[in-house]
Amino acid sequence: MNNKFDFGRFGKVLSLDFKRCIRNFGTSFIVMWCIPLALWIPTLAFDFSMPSLVRVYSLFITVFISTILAPAKTFGDINLRREGIRFAMLPATTLEKYLSYALCCTLIPIVVFLGGFAVDSLLTLLPFGGFDSFITSFGFVDNLSKLMGDPNSGVWQPGGDVMALFDSFGKFEMANFIVAFLFQIAFFMLGNLMFRFRNKAGLSFLILMGFSSIVSVISRTVLMCFEPQLLLVGEESGPEFIAQIMGRTMLITIIVNAVLSIGLYIASYYKMKSLKY
Repeated sequence: MNNKFDFGRFGKVLSLDFKRCIRNFGTSFIVMWCIPLALWIPTLAFDFSMPSLVRVYSLFITVFISTILAPAKTFGDINLRREGIRFAMLPATTLEKYLSYALCCTLIPIVVFLGGFAVDSLLTLLPFGGFDSFITSFGFVDNLSKLMGDPNSGVWQPGGDVMALFDSFGKFEMANFIVAFLFQIAFFMLGNLMFRFRNKAGLSFLILMGFSSIVSVISRTVLMCFEPQLLLVGEESGPEFIAQIMGRTMLITIIVNAVLSIGLYIASYYKMKSLKY
């Protein structure tokens, strides 16, 4: 077999993996797409409006859960000694199989997100129920600002200083979400290839929690090295100072997660390449 990348072979592998995704993750798609419905039914029964912040947050939690489950639920057998033989015998190079694996693990959460958003929008179109408006922003900070800024919401109305803090955080929010999304996919892809246990997703999640704590400590240490004035935060804690520190903290977190994501993708490729049955 030619070891060079071949689009024809890659297309055949990708087609097989798409069928695998539908077969193994199909029921989970339906369940996750119904999450907006689970939020909508109580508003119909108890006659209240569901804030867009809650709807956006539940959608992102569902996407996060799908990043955990997608590799193990769809490709959980590819490194097993008996079941993985079929994957190993596919007439394709490791790179072609890995790209198909990575693409499917990335597309599953995206499909979950799009399906959930579509169901939410359809429920908003109904003349009854508590979804009063479409989701126009997927930023947590932006939706929180709108909720607090609504005089009819009964929520505490923030002042200009608080809004400045929101702006400093929201400026990096979407970039942080995208990088965190890619990091999570890469992490669980690698965990699925490394572990041969039945509950791969659960074990990978526990390791991720510990790993995230370590990364958080490293990020704060790096920030302290480059921003020693943080030690004076008790004496100089004005809104502008705090907003500046928050922005730089977010930027460092994005850079650290981006570097780690690249490393995880490379590691998962070489782990797939070294699989032995």
